[in-house]
Amino acid sequence: MKLSRLSCLRTRMTALARRSWAGLAGLLVTVSLVSAPAAEAGQRVDRKIRVGGIERTYTVILPNNPKARASWPVIFAFHPAVAQGRWMRTRTKLHATRSGGNYVVVYPDGYYPTWNAGDCCGRAHREGIDDLGFFNAMRKDVASLIPIESKAYLTGFSGGSQLVYHILCNQPQTVAAVVGVGATRNMDRCRSGRVPVMHIHGDRDRGSPVEGGYGEGLFAKDIGYMEPAAKMVRTIARRNGCGTGATKAISKPRTLDTTCSAYTNCPGAAVSMLCVVPRMGHAWPGAPKGMGLLGPFRPDLNASAEVMAFFDAHR
Repeated sequence: MKLSRLSCLRTRMTALARRSWAGLAGLLVTVSLVSAPAAEAGQRVDRKIRVGGIERTYTVILPNNPKARASWPVIFAFHPAVAQGRWMRTRTKLHATRSGGNYVVVYPDGYYPTWNAGDCCGRAHREGIDDLGFFNAMRKDVASLIPIESKAYLTGFSGGSQLVYHILCNQPQTVAAVVGVGATRNMDRCRSGRVPVMHIHGDRDRGSPVEGGYGEGLFAKDIGYMEPAAKMVRTIARRNGCGTGATKAISKPRTLDTTCSAYTNCPGAAVSMLCVVPRMGHAWPGAPKGMGLLGPFRPDLNASAEVMAFFDAHR
């Protein structure tokens, strides 16, 4: 009799446990479904992914009408060192520009908070963080939210600019167009590929001198020698098949207060352009003061509008 009661009790406990686990599994499925966001107009989505065993984060702003196209152009905007993606999102506001709603715009977060641009910089470089892998993992993850084009538009400031050129150097087949701001990279030993490039640099940049050399400030020793901006753009122009002949002057009075020098005789519209901004230090043209960066700011300008115009022109 005792054995029979014990057997009955065990049966009831097993059934109860099964119902409990079933309920928990249903809850987990619900949580998973909630965390996978639907593509809503202008929606901001914060994402976490693992790359090389490390959790990485980024924010994506979806376009105004996510269902209007079979696939969307995507912009990756990389922040400077000692900042994070929020800095790039709130200073540049690329997603809020006139044509920003026609793109998926991604604001990634660096590693403590730096980028590994191949030959520099900071903790990300010292620890061998795979930021090329991070870029590719983000592309794949964004594609799980909304269909995107195979080639991405890249922009970045300071250390983020160096990462942009690192991606361009190593996998140009994934890049539609580039705008780098305030930092250069040696482009001599890169994979072949023709990609439109605009580089923007302040003429009073003490952190990353436009004429090349060693900068001032906290990270100068870690960053090391900086490639002259004109030399880098000339090297990219040669890669783009533009040759090294005369350049064309393109005026940007309202957005950058300067006249840019562009190699335009390039196959496939792979223009290579250098815009040196007068009376500006190590800053994003148009961003307000607040980071304590080297040299004067130019909040009267609008680099974000110029970045988007360049990307629009190379759609």
